[in-house]
Formats: sequence, C-alpha cells, structure tokens
Amino acid sequence: MITAEIIDQETYGSIFREYAICFDDIRFHQTVENRVDELWYVLFRKENKNRAGAIFGRKGNELKLHYSAPFGMIEVVKDHLKIEEYEEIVMAMEKLAQEHNIESIFYRFPPAFYKANEINKLTNVLMRQGYDVEEADLNYALETKSGDAFIENLQRNARKNLNIALKNNLCLYQCSTVEEKEEAYRVIKRNREDKGFPLRMTWEQVCRTIECVEADFYHVKLGTDIIAAAMIYRVNPHIVQVVYWGDIREYAEYKPINYLSYMLNEIYDKQEVDFIDIGPSTEFGVPNYGLCDFKESIGCRIDVKYTFVKQIRN
Repeated sequence: MITAEIIDQETYGSIFREYAICFDDIRFHQTVENRVDELWYVLFRKENKNRAGAIFGRKGNELKLHYSAPFGMIEVVKDHLKIEEYEEIVMAMEKLAQEHNIESIFYRFPPAFYKANEINKLTNVLMRQGYDVEEADLNYALETKSGDAFIENLQRNARKNLNIALKNNLCLYQCSTVEEKEEAYRVIKRNREDKGFPLRMTWEQVCRTIECVEADFYHVKLGTDIIAAAMIYRVNPHIVQVVYWGDIREYAEYKPINYLSYMLNEIYDKQEVDFIDIGPSTEFGVPNYGLCDFKESIGCRIDVKYTFVKQIRN
C-alpha cells in the first residue's frame, strides 16, 4: 500500500525537480504561502520507492490542493501510475489528514487536456471515494492551428470581427521591459474596473509571481495607442494560459480581442504550443453567458474543471 508523509521542503525539492504545471513548483508556492497557515510537502511512497508528491496548503482545519492558483496536480515520480495507485494515494492522504485533525480536503485539478489520463483517473477515484463536486467550472481553450484552419474554426460573427480588426491595421507587440509589462497590466486593470470586476492580483503580486513563472506580456496597438493587452503564463512547455486580457472600452469597435486571439494562435502555434488556455467563464460554477458565447465564437473547446471536497471524520 502507498503511504503518505509530510517531508521538509528541501527533501521535496530534491525529489521533484520538474513539474507538470508551473503552479506545482516550490518557488510558486513560496510566493503565495502567506495565504495559508502552513504548507504540507507530501510524499507518497510504496515499498520504499517514491511514487508521487503534492504540496497542500493548510488553513485552519482545511487542506487544499491548490489553495491559491487555478489548479494543482499530484506530481508523479514516473510518467505512469495505475488507477489503483491513485486510489491508494487518495486513501493515504485521508489517513494523514485524520492524524492531523483535518476536517476537510479539497482538490482542484486542471481541465483534462493538461494531462488527460491522470486527471480522468483521479476524477473517477475521488467520486467513488465519496468526494463531492463543489464546483464544475466551464473552462475554455484554443487548440493552436495554422492560420487558415483557425479562421475556419471561427463562428460567423467572430470571423466578421476579425476582419474588422485586420482592416484597421492593428499590430501586436511583445513587451520586453518592466515598464512595458506594467503598462499592459494597467490596460487590463482599466478594462476590469470598467466592467466592475477588479483584478485580484496587484502589480506587486504579479512581479513576485513572474520571478518564478515564465510569463509573456503583449500590447495591441492602433498606431501608437495601446488599445488592449494580455498577460500569459507558460504553464508547461506545451500549454500557455491567458491569466488576464482586456481592451480599452473606447477602442472596442476595432475588435482588438478578436485580433489578439488570432495573433496569439499564430505565435504559439509556431512555438509548438498545443493549447492556449483562456480560462473559465464561470464563477463558482455559474456561467457568465456573454463570456461563454464570446469564447465559443473564437473557436474554444470546452472542458470541465472540477473542484472536489470531502469532510473527513476523525
């Protein structure tokens, strides 16, 4: 049987040097650990062999994976774990939690395209082990395609809006300096404030995060005016995630976000990135209908991103 134990950060880092997603990196956890009471670096072992690990955040009597990111994973030492091994991991984690008087465990996984076999097996295990689905968010992502294929995948209204943007000679500029990146953040911040959805991250928090997470920043320009911007994490070598993007309301008629999605597809397709994760269009599972419609119109696929919870009896 697989067992679970809490180990120190240094030992965990010596075992797990590479991660399936950037949010599992020790350095990322160090930037957000002030949001929980403590971090648990958990190692799962079987017959004296390291099999997997995960970093949980404990706050009070709650234990979360992930506690301050869109999602987290159970990182495996090797590429493959059998479904029965995932069952043993989940049960071992519950036993460890009970020993420390934890009352509830949360798991928030990525949508399946991040690592389909593992995530689907874990989803099956958790549901059979009595975990409840606390949230089932709709997550939208672009599968990168050659330019013509991307356009063919657009809905009619999105194709029309892209043509408007292209006729207005917009251009995409990748930021290189800190000042340019901060200007991108300000454009996005203004967009969110105009829509009544303030940003959750301050510029200072963004700066701390991009010290350990590789990130790309872009301006969309009309002449010399910056009319839209994007901030994108490189979650792993094959997937990037749009953390924030937005336009300036006065320039919405130029359709800069349609242009931005088209150009990002071009850029990341050439870099052999498979997916551009645009993120969820639901809040606690409740859809933003306009946002859902827009993301579908630009050709996004839809996956469910689950959050599971179980009350642990001590």
